[in-house]
Amino acid sequence: MRLQLCFIAIGFVACTQADLSQQLNTSLCSDDFNRSDAFSYGSNWELNGLSSVQLSYGITSQAAYASLTAPGWGFLSCATKIQQSRTIISAKIKLSNALTGTAGTGIVARSQAKDTISDAYYCGLEAGKLILYKGVNVLRTNLASSAGTYNANTEYTLTFSLIDNQLTCSVSGAATDSVSATDSSFSSGYTGMFMLVASNLRIDFDDFKTEAKP
Repeated sequence: MRLQLCFIAIGFVACTQADLSQQLNTSLCSDDFNRSDAFSYGSNWELNGLSSVQLSYGITSQAAYASLTAPGWGFLSCATKIQQSRTIISAKIKLSNALTGTAGTGIVARSQAKDTISDAYYCGLEAGKLILYKGVNVLRTNLASSAGTYNANTEYTLTFSLIDNQLTCSVSGAATDSVSATDSSFSSGYTGMFMLVASNLRIDFDDFKTEAKP
């Protein structure tokens, strides 16, 4: 069973689907997205987007991913704030098409709110690059980036290491790269997945995991 959530705005409808069977670890925000019951994505996740959300349902076979299809944006946030200042967060992602324009997807960490990434760190993929940036009062500051090629229908793993003020954003799989920066704007906050899509792009993600480090 697949949970499908649709963002409805003038001129378009964007949907996100999730097969959700394992309860979220509320202390560490981890989820493999294997669900036998998709009637609700549960109180441990909060989904935010530009427009209203409607629920509809479908049936899948052994699906274990969540996805957002164009156009629109979505921030799937863990409802529990991560207080630890030393964490490693990872997730698998797959793109239906190569990223172009402003489209992108990645891991959000230490967000100061559950409904926006205006004040947060971000590790992800954009058109032709791996990017690490922070948002402060909605203003984006790029901390580090590296050019790369990320192909359609190929699985990659994003890993975001936040060890006090040492930030490292890495990608592995068919392509391997890493960028780092030092920043102390945020020491704790909410984590989750962010997706900004347009023009027939689908972004899948799976196996979201947060680990606290000593």
